[in-house]
Amino acid sequence: MKLLKFDRLNFYFEFFEKDSIIPHYRCIHNNTNGQSLNRKDNFPTDLKNKVYAVSCVPPYFDVELDQNFGCGAFRISSRQGFIANLKGYDSVDGYMEDCLKKQKRNIIRKLKRLELCFDINYKTLYGEANIAEYNSLFDALEVMIQKRFSQKNIEHAGLKRWKDYKTTVYNMILNKRASLFGIYDGEKPISISLSYHFQNILVSAISSYDIDYSKFGLGNIQVLKKIEWCFENEYDNFDMMWGDLRYKREWCNNIFTYEDHVLFAKRNLGKILSAFTITKFSQFKKFLEAKNLLPFSFKKLNVFRKKQKPQKNKKREPIYKIMELDNAYSKDGLFKINIDDSEEYALLRQPTYDFQYANSEHSRTINVYEIQEKMYLLEGKTNKIKLEFL
Repeated sequence: MKLLKFDRLNFYFEFFEKDSIIPHYRCIHNNTNGQSLNRKDNFPTDLKNKVYAVSCVPPYFDVELDQNFGCGAFRISSRQGFIANLKGYDSVDGYMEDCLKKQKRNIIRKLKRLELCFDINYKTLYGEANIAEYNSLFDALEVMIQKRFSQKNIEHAGLKRWKDYKTTVYNMILNKRASLFGIYDGEKPISISLSYHFQNILVSAISSYDIDYSKFGLGNIQVLKKIEWCFENEYDNFDMMWGDLRYKREWCNNIFTYEDHVLFAKRNLGKILSAFTITKFSQFKKFLEAKNLLPFSFKKLNVFRKKQKPQKNKKREPIYKIMELDNAYSKDGLFKINIDDSEEYALLRQPTYDFQYANSEHSRTINVYEIQEKMYLLEGKTNKIKLEFL
């Protein structure tokens, strides 16, 4: 592959994140609403003799090549994508009833429990945004991703381009091409999602949540609230992109296949041969993958994308044991603490929130006391537990 010179591009990153049309495409036609977007700038002359491997062209777009400059393309069926087509539904409740069925009840139950246990509010930065609030949300999202993916022991590819995201998304929010959605416990964001907008399509790009609240199913609640926003703002397509995850299969009523394009100049025989070779190599690799015949060393070669790498030095999760206590247990002489006052008490947050979830307790009615080093008392209106970290 080193002998073949070509550049990689991701259609999603170029079109949605950079608000740019790849130069080889003259026009993007949105099949979901019949509208088109034409490229306004001229075709750069220095690109005429290059080969591009473009990944992740969604089928809801028809892309028209710029024939004035002799652009050609080989097309390859690629990986799967997931989208919620909201046409024919009038509310998120109706959509969930039809598509999620049994899971709907559990998601709604956790949503109600979340709102019972905390002072929950929701906010979307779209069309306008205070720069200080924007920076604070972006920094909080970065921390959430780092903690969540450290827990999963994998690397999040978006963190490598985090400075670019933070620099570009603010103006895209002002131009209504992007949004930041947040779920808040009081003034503290506990779930944040970055989405991109185009006409009637909302693309869910990067999302994460505070893992201390994991008992409440924030991932599903976040999806529910974003689809609810789609209905309120007349968006009828919620694109959850690639990545075959269970929650996407549960929420999406349409699984589609992306196309990869190998773009070249028709008048350059060498580039045509290079593009043809790249195409056949990729098709052969996909054939071997489908037959489960691909050697491990060969799996590393991918024309269109790179695999995520496991993280090193995974952080050990705190281990603790819980002892039920009766109401006669005295808290006299114990030191009362606020788990939000200091990072020293950060390890207490998840077990405290789990205690709230189990007992349907609001945070205002929960008291936490330090018994001794690594040992704490959690007290609600009716129940008490002793928490000991090992």
